[in-house]
Amino acid sequence: MLPDHLPFLLDHCLVGLYALSGEKIVWLNARAAELVGCKPEEMVGGSFLEFVYPPDLSLLRAAETARPYVIRAVRRDGQLVHLEVHQRSLEKDGQRLISGAVVDVTARVTAESAEREKAVAQVRRARETLAGLLADEKMRQNYELHLRKVYYRLNRTPNFRVLYLDYSVIVEDPQREARRIREFLGLC
Repeated sequence: MLPDHLPFLLDHCLVGLYALSGEKIVWLNARAAELVGCKPEEMVGGSFLEFVYPPDLSLLRAAETARPYVIRAVRRDGQLVHLEVHQRSLEKDGQRLISGAVVDVTARVTAESAEREKAVAQVRRARETLAGLLADEKMRQNYELHLRKVYYRLNRTPNFRVLYLDYSVIVEDPQREARRIREFLGLC
């Protein structure tokens, strides 16, 4: 039963499947061709490199065939897609072939990029807020006073010690502060 249905099953896989001989495409299923906006018969015999986004060519050449990697490809309509590639090298009748599977991960990469940009923006806002707070001299003095009170209370608690570090003092005399930290930690 399986051999009769195999071509149909391969063409309707959720992932693109392919076989290469060097850079030349020997075989691919319909899904692999669809990922770059083509039909299989248009691609067989051609080079897969024509679909790789030019800045990713060096990444592609450096990639290990045993480990998955993500490259960008340019579809026939000009749209950029991110493809996760899983492949391995095989030898058959003295000929080196590459067998592989490719998955469209554009949505995942886009979501990860948006999350990364969101996190960077949050850090930037926090840094700006902190800089604004510390720029206010009165706020800085109150903050230092609060820290000193906390330091005093915690040091009066048995078996508990706190080292108060003032960034401006560290910048002024880093050697002295380093000695103080080593003493606090009992390293001297």
